[in-house]
Amino acid sequence: MRLRLLGVLLLLLALGCLCGRGAEETGDSTPVIDTNTDTGIPGGSFWGEYATALCEHYERCEPEFFTTYYETMENCVAVLEDELSSGASAYEGCTFDESNAEICIHYIEAADCKGFELPQACQSLFICAD
Repeated sequence: MRLRLLGVLLLLLALGCLCGRGAEETGDSTPVIDTNTDTGIPGGSFWGEYATALCEHYERCEPEFFTTYYETMENCVAVLEDELSSGASAYEGCTFDESNAEICIHYIEAADCKGFELPQACQSLFICAD
């Protein structure tokens, strides 16, 4: 069941559940446009940080899942970063919300293993025009 839940989570992230419709959904966050000339992908280096936080969480909280599917931290980060940044490329032209990105990373890093769910900030990383 846990493996299915984690698989669904990754699928939802890759398919675009990251797109918010407005800053009002996440409180007082102030969206800023991500210029990221280094990667050309909306969110830029965030995806590596996000992948690392998720992989560290999986390694700590779901060691059997982590070992079975990723084997090493380097492989886990590479796979997730590739999947997440590929999904993010669909949001070209949207505004990347750096405040929500920071909240998301801090939440994952501090989260307990029991009952882990991604916060709304992780699901509202882009603000797209209607």
